[in-house]
Amino acid sequence: MDVKSKFSKEEWQLVTDGPEWIFAALAAADGNVALTTKAVETRAFKKVVKDYSSTNPLVREVAEDRTKASREVKKATLSDAEQALEEINEILDKKLSRVDADQYRKFLVSVADSVAEAAGEGVLGIGKKISKKEQKALDKVKAALKPTKAAVEAKPAPKPKAKPVAPKPEPRQEKPKATTRRQFR
Repeated sequence: MDVKSKFSKEEWQLVTDGPEWIFAALAAADGNVALTTKAVETRAFKKVVKDYSSTNPLVREVAEDRTKASREVKKATLSDAEQALEEINEILDKKLSRVDADQYRKFLVSVADSVAEAAGEGVLGIGKKISKKEQKALDKVKAALKPTKAAVEAKPAPKPKAKPVAPKPEPRQEKPKATTRRQFR
């Protein structure tokens, strides 16, 4: 089954805009910063989305998607982005297995971490990698992407498969030494 077919058109647009909402949240937290800082963060954003490796079909589809984000993302405030991410989170819980939803969340958090760590504050980006404002936004993003309590109860995470225990090798038995005629003379 095609992953896109699990979503309505509006849900698909919102979910595929997920990385852009992350970027919008962190950009809104920064406020007016130098163009070079924005450029560094934009490069980090594009790189992590392009280079992220996953076997999850939704993550692959979103990472390969080159369509422009919806207009509302471009004008988003931190509050708008936070609300959109909470909606995405609810959609993931309704439409996907717990494993698939968690893999997409992990992808979005990776995007958030990469963007937040891309440029430091201070002169020439030297200093703390993540500003206090960005850290607050990052915390809000991560909180918005936590699985809902209802989803956790309805779809518990799969238990890790027990690793097969290798049988213990039997103790080696000493082979009797070969006797030759010479030993008896």
